Amino acid sequence: MNAFRSSAHGLRLAGFAGILGVCALRALLPIQPQLWFDVDPALDAMPMLAMGPTGSHVLDVLLILAATLAIAGEHRAGLGVHWSMVLLALAPLPALAYWGQNSIDAFRGDTWLAAALAFVALAHLVRERSLRVMAIAIVVALTAAFALRGIVQVTTEHDATVALFRETRATFFAERGWSADSSAARTYERRLMQAEATGWFGFSNVFSTFMGVGALVLGATAVMSWRRVKSTLTMSLTIAALACAALLVINGGKGALGATALAALLLLWIVRSKSAPRASIVFVLVAVMLAAVAVRGLVGTQLGELSLLFRAYYLEAAARMYGQMPVQMLVFGVGPAGVQEVFNAMKPAQCPEDVASLHSMFVDWMASIGAISALAWSVMIALAFRGRVAVAKREESDERSNISTMTVRLATIIGAVVLIAQASVEQAALDALGLMLRGIGLLAFALIASMLAQALNTLNARALAAIALAMAALVMIHAQIEMTAWLPTSCVLALVCVACGSNCAATNSEHARSSSRTHFAMIASGALVLAALLMCTRDALDAFTRDRALENAAQQLAPLAHARSEGKPLAREIELATRLSVAQQLIDIDATRSSVPMEAAVRQLVAAAQFETQRDSTQPRGALDGAVDGAAFTRALNVARERLTAHPARAIALLAGLSMEKLRYSHTLDDAQQQELLGFVAVGAQRQPASARRRGDLAQAYASIGRIDDARRVAREALTLDDQLSLDPLAQFSERERARMTTLAQ
Repeated sequence: MNAFRSSAHGLRLAGFAGILGVCALRALLPIQPQLWFDVDPALDAMPMLAMGPTGSHVLDVLLILAATLAIAGEHRAGLGVHWSMVLLALAPLPALAYWGQNSIDAFRGDTWLAAALAFVALAHLVRERSLRVMAIAIVVALTAAFALRGIVQVTTEHDATVALFRETRATFFAERGWSADSSAARTYERRLMQAEATGWFGFSNVFSTFMGVGALVLGATAVMSWRRVKSTLTMSLTIAALACAALLVINGGKGALGATALAALLLLWIVRSKSAPRASIVFVLVAVMLAAVAVRGLVGTQLGELSLLFRAYYLEAAARMYGQMPVQMLVFGVGPAGVQEVFNAMKPAQCPEDVASLHSMFVDWMASIGAISALAWSVMIALAFRGRVAVAKREESDERSNISTMTVRLATIIGAVVLIAQASVEQAALDALGLMLRGIGLLAFALIASMLAQALNTLNARALAAIALAMAALVMIHAQIEMTAWLPTSCVLALVCVACGSNCAATNSEHARSSSRTHFAMIASGALVLAALLMCTRDALDAFTRDRALENAAQQLAPLAHARSEGKPLAREIELATRLSVAQQLIDIDATRSSVPMEAAVRQLVAAAQFETQRDSTQPRGALDGAVDGAAFTRALNVARERLTAHPARAIALLAGLSMEKLRYSHTLDDAQQQELLGFVAVGAQRQPASARRRGDLAQAYASIGRIDDARRVAREALTLDDQLSLDPLAQFSERERARMTTLAQ
């Protein structure tokens, strides 16, 4: 019996460590769905410095395994498992498998599924006080590493980045095919000039979520434990809390500040309340936040505040999705990576934004994976908060005394693994100072984790539960207006924070073990976990194969970039032959599940077309007169046509752009060819009915083939759409673009 319990305890601890380890890796590493050909490797040979889809899928597999070990340990230890929560976590598997045929959907969906299962596992584990203390300590201590990274970004890296951008501004825009006065260029430049701390998340508002968590938990713990621990420990926690609060204020996110304030009020209310309130109070606050967004939408543009107004536009677009595609939205949604395309087709005309996430945890789920799956995950979370606050028993003092030691050991192991991963992923950009700063941040993480665990362990059950619930509330509230639960870097951390504040009721383990319903649920859960593991493993292998092929193709272009950087570009014939060869390699890559090889091949062929007429490939797209009738450009059009069935959205976007160039610069088109190309431009405009630019492209296409009346009509429509984007002037036409449309409209 002792051996049985020991093995069960080992499973629980292994699962616990695995969940927190994967959580830390995701939060402390940049993660991107594409490493190669985001920029032409012939111009910049360095890949994106991030963990790619292969590594992300491997983390998903590890997280599912860790969660499974934890749940198995809970069951073997006789602690009782809510199998309904396990089944609910895995319920979206059919929808995710359906969309997972597309690699970018799999990249996001697999991580969400693994995070949901980890949530269930941790919600069970933290029923034990010591594991709740350790989980909170380690998760919140991550904010120390975030804070140091944020301070460096605001005080040092931002100025250096802006200076480099100003030196290479023209080249930077040319590499991306942007004109300096385009909306994309102006929007990018505006965001770049803002000195913001983003950590490894890439978004200041998501970073601010966890600065709020750090300020709240570290500050509250310091106040509540100041008479029970050494003053130096209290002072250290206070300084860490103030650092988080300072970065929260520097970033200036109103949503994060408001969520932190609401969570602090909730904490005070729970501590002062005579009776233990229900943990489900969190959902009342979430509903209040969503209601505030809806009301802001009803008020419209009468107020100057735009942040919540834009969130209301996102909700409106989601409602339109359900109104126009009710069956699909009920069962499958539009896919984890499909929101942007559908949003562009259904957003209000006055919305200037083009988003891939609806900036709301529950609404994103409803749009991405369907109402049934979203309901399953919502109920899963609700079941974890159905009890009253502070039901856990205090443990014996000798067991509690080991918590700080166990925490620092686990944090040290996690920190060492993360540092190795950071050195590997970011090695091309990390000098000795950068690596040292990463190490200092992780050392601070381990020290804060140890001190926070020691302080938390002195609190009574009510105070500990209040802090945990307030942390969960903060994350859930802010996740209704930000991408905190959507990003691959933050979604696991977000759900882990929520799980730390959960209040899963104990089960009648003896009755549960003998129940036939339980046996069926266990078998079903096991089968679904196995299916999830197989799906994520397949996705990892597929991503690995594709990434290696893309890397090999990119490396063949590297000599072109090196020669250009040295001011000694290679001969035109060499560059043309190299680009054509690489394009063929990219075409030969199995692109059934990913549009990246197709898009990269098309761009290489377009660049090659410029060299066919002795043009410089560093010129922005549009300088193609004389090249569009060549073999390379024609091949680019054909490649996009051939991928219409497999990747319609991306293929149509490419075809619309290529067709515009062909119509503008070709001198050999017959009527049938003109109509075909015009059709591609028209479809591109139809897929984005609120886009003034796509409408403007169609007007220019009409003008190119002499249909002046149609060009005039569509140009007027484009100007009307552009006028409606006044909420963000940078989203509107530039002066040059507006002058062109005005001329066509006359």
